[in-house]
Amino acid sequence: MSILHLAHKLQLDSTLSLYKSLVSLYSVLFTQSFYTACVRVLWGAGTCFVLQSR
Repeated sequence: MSILHLAHKLQLDSTLSLYKSLVSLYSVLFTQSFYTACVRVLWGAGTCFVLQSR
């Protein structure tokens, strides 16, 4: 295993770990915004239902 090969493997590993951390960050942000959107939709539907039932 040459130094160049080792450096390439390390670069690949760091790129993969960076990609994984970005993906996990995106998934966390997406799930948070997804839950927020669901809560807003449910809140809006509940408010409309309460206003209509009056």
